[in-house]
Amino acid sequence: MKRVLHTIAIASAIFAMQAAAQGGLPSWERAIAQDNSFSIETPCSGAVIEQLRKAPPELSKGLILPPQSRVMCATSELAFVAGVIEGPVGKVSIFDELLSEARADPTAEGTPSLTSINGHRAYLNRQTEGNRVVQAGVVEVSANKIVLLIAGTQSDATLSVEDQNAIIDKFYQSLRISVK
Repeated sequence: MKRVLHTIAIASAIFAMQAAAQGGLPSWERAIAQDNSFSIETPCSGAVIEQLRKAPPELSKGLILPPQSRVMCATSELAFVAGVIEGPVGKVSIFDELLSEARADPTAEGTPSLTSINGHRAYLNRQTEGNRVVQAGVVEVSANKIVLLIAGTQSDATLSVEDQNAIIDKFYQSLRISVK
């Protein structure tokens, strides 16, 4: 979870100028990854999402999400990242491999859960620190593909924890996977 918080911090820094220009929370719009692998709803306009495609593929050390297979959004208080990660075909699916690693991590923080999102297995980990909520998750697409989802607030969020939880839930539940 510390890596997730670090990723949210980096994403927030990348998005700072765009978020300042956008201000407020507009209505949510469905965004489609350029490679049509998935779509997801965010509170960002298509113009903001398009501008964020210019962000570098490496969001943090070792976390690479190519622009064509990701959707990123940031508002003045919130950051959202969704992207496809593809791994080699092996004896164990990439989802099961990540699940095993997460369960074996003695330093893991937060509240992990195994669930499903729109018919796909999902592993989620939500953490609340003070008035800040962050959730990272992976959703299985196929044996060698997952969608990584990260959503959370910046450290100075004015939204209530209840509102943050509702916003994060809306983001995750809006995921629609197009390819296998």
